[in-house]
Amino acid sequence: SDVQTSPDDDAKVSFPLDLTSSDRKYVHKIAESFRLHTLSSGVGDARFISVYKNPPAGHEAKGKGRGERPTFVPNLALSPDVQQKLRDT
Repeated sequence: SDVQTSPDDDAKVSFPLDLTSSDRKYVHKIAESFRLHTLSSGVGDARFISVYKNPPAGHEAKGKGRGERPTFVPNLALSPDVQQKLRDT
């Protein structure tokens, strides 16, 4: 599913629970570079990240009005399953 070009303003994709905190941070940075929005939910082993086309209800876009663009994306190793999920997004 291509969240960015979806005609659905509420389009989102949720990533698996087995992502590490570093994996979630990487997904966040990649999503941010495409001007998509993220939200992490859950606690501990049940924590996961979702990527949204538009900010989810009740959340404003980070950096709104500041005009900031990310300039650095860390080089982190992701499992093949996570890499495929990112490509599908």
